[in-house]
Amino acid sequence: GVAADTEAIALEALKSIRVDWEVLPAILRPEDALMPTSDPLHEKTLRGTNIHKEVEQEFGDVAVALKDAKAVASGDFEFVGVTHAFTEPMCTVALFEPDGRLTVWSAQQVPHYLHRALADVMGMPMHRIRVIRPFVGGAFGGKSDPFPHEMVCALLSRKCGRPVKILFDREEVFLSNHGRHPTKTHMTLAADAGGKLTALDLKAQIDGGAWGSFGVVTTYYNGVLSMGPYRIPAFRYAGRRVYSNKAPCGAMRGHGAVNSRFAMEVLLDELAEKLGRDPGELRLANLLSPNTTTTN
Repeated sequence: GVAADTEAIALEALKSIRVDWEVLPAILRPEDALMPTSDPLHEKTLRGTNIHKEVEQEFGDVAVALKDAKAVASGDFEFVGVTHAFTEPMCTVALFEPDGRLTVWSAQQVPHYLHRALADVMGMPMHRIRVIRPFVGGAFGGKSDPFPHEMVCALLSRKCGRPVKILFDREEVFLSNHGRHPTKTHMTLAADAGGKLTALDLKAQIDGGAWGSFGVVTTYYNGVLSMGPYRIPAFRYAGRRVYSNKAPCGAMRGHGAVNSRFAMEVLLDELAEKLGRDPGELRLANLLSPNTTTTN
């Protein structure tokens, strides 16, 4: 890293740094991340691949429900990655004091997570680190991680003994921010002759990008939040999140749930057409009643 009095000086100083790159094979498609490899992107992956997390759940007998259904709607849905595009970019200021105390001001949603991460990275006890989260103008999940630039800011301040500020421009936010996961979803929804939903079957292939972030939670959310406000007695879910050499993905406004819920509502409309029912009435007829224990 380079610290300088102005951004222009820092950019000029970067020109004197020479880097020798070793070009490695890139994992750019989720399908490639499923293949066995001797050199996974991270140490903790599943079965010698670049799979980060797998979730498999089944409640009730989905196969029987699909076989006995009056109407079945099925579809494949592909969702591209999305960035939060908050107006206020990421910004961090760090001050390492002569007495060995560190103060970090950062546009953050999770100052306690950042506090713990800084203690690990800096090799300092937590009581000598103070994290201040000012009013955050926009986040929507995108600032709910400890980020590399926060660590770099603190390390540079300790190295030079002066306050250091890192402020991202829009392109840097796009590259570093943990946006919504690109996802490929296959979903099947079934109903009986009376218009009652009987089964939901879902598979989700999730591209996590470079890092884990909230990925474990997202992998669960793609399934457990897919049913929304409806009573469904049989439910099956298989979700798989992979690492790839792309911008990292994380939390964004109901992460995981949004993609699956969109697919669910589209299939509900198709079921209504097949059953000759009004789409709104079909939904109202399948709402969960108060004090209901859901399938999962």
